Amino acid sequence: MRAADGSVGQLLLDPTDITIQDAGTTDIDLDDTGFPDVFQSTTSLTSGIITTADLESQLMLSDVLIKTSSGGMGAGNIMFDNDVIYTGSSPRTLTLEAEGSVSLNTGVSISSTLGALNLMFYADVDTNFSGDLILSDGASLNSNGGNMIFNASGFQIDPSAMINAGVGLVDFQVALVSIVDFLLGSTGPGAALSQAELDTITAGQITVSNVTGGRVKLEGDVTLDPMKVSRLKVKTSSGALDDATMGIFYDLSVQSLEISLGSGQILMGGETIRLRI
Repeated sequence: MRAADGSVGQLLLDPTDITIQDAGTTDIDLDDTGFPDVFQSTTSLTSGIITTADLESQLMLSDVLIKTSSGGMGAGNIMFDNDVIYTGSSPRTLTLEAEGSVSLNTGVSISSTLGALNLMFYADVDTNFSGDLILSDGASLNSNGGNMIFNASGFQIDPSAMINAGVGLVDFQVALVSIVDFLLGSTGPGAALSQAELDTITAGQITVSNVTGGRVKLEGDVTLDPMKVSRLKVKTSSGALDDATMGIFYDLSVQSLEISLGSGQILMGGETIRLRI
């Protein structure tokens, strides 16, 4: 949709649990009396459906925001059961704001065939430690050069999944729930990215951001294939960059590295990170 001055707006979709799927009928009402347009559930606010056809049509007209509400009986999850394909030539942004998790089920893809499609996924927006980014077996994101932001309490990316931003940026952010550490090279749950998960990514740059006041810590060797990712940026608001275990040495191997630690520091010596750039 467009404002009176002709600028492209956002559509706001607002049931409690939302499933994006091929089948069925979009069961939300449109309030287009304000700006941006607002969609609200016609159900009991436990769940709602957006058909892939309706979402794709709205992306042809404007940026789209899909947002869960706080008053229903659901968990506040946003789930994709079927593929979404943007075929327009203009750059667009698809933003998801979920109180629970954002998930793509097995084999499901979100992609653009022509224009750049920025993907901004925010899970656990109510900051109660119950919202992850989940990419299941064979799921894929292809932004055709658009940037991606993934803000969540945890990341669950199947090794067979694919995240392709082309020359765009992929930014992993820890949800601001409390002071936590972001672990690189870790197979653990929560705010962690394993080597296998990092291997799913093709991008001009990967950014690992921790604005909770916690650290970014290496918990294993990390190597970014320069044919897939040419640059890594590590960013904290006040925490340090260090390794996870005293006396254990890990390698961080990247083609290009930027470190922005706010008031933090890079810890060397007893907890050395060996950088290979």
